[in-house]
Amino acid sequence: MAGMFGCLRLQPGDFRDPAARQAFGRPVEVSRSGLTVVVAQLPGYDGKPDWTLQTDCISEVHIGSGLVAGNERLWSYAISRHTYQLSGTTLRFKRGSNTSFQPLIDHVHEIRFEHVPAQEGERVDIALTLFDPAMGLKQQYEMSVAIRNPVSEP
Repeated sequence: MAGMFGCLRLQPGDFRDPAARQAFGRPVEVSRSGLTVVVAQLPGYDGKPDWTLQTDCISEVHIGSGLVAGNERLWSYAISRHTYQLSGTTLRFKRGSNTSFQPLIDHVHEIRFEHVPAQEGERVDIALTLFDPAMGLKQQYEMSVAIRNPVSEP
């Protein structure tokens, strides 16, 4: 659900944090060996979000830094930046901008992220090749993820 930020169209004045405005303007960033997505956190997710979106889904929306509790008038949605990056033969993961990378998958022979503009809509193609040196076994995985409702620059 990268780029899905509630029920109202965001305006530049809705952002209380300039870094959030920049991140929300580009919720999906693709490089040859890395992928960064800005996503809503699921309820019960451990750790502090990068931002909180608060809205009444009628006329009011704000985006602030960190965790902000909701109230009887505004719902709160925790939002974080997730980054996947290849380092050597290890795919690493990082949530947020103030955390360090953690290993996610070892024995990665190759990973490719590609942003593909297409007539029917944008997508991100992901290709992952794993290699188990002990077994001499190579496994390949590929998938395409559609980018629905792309966000325009706020």
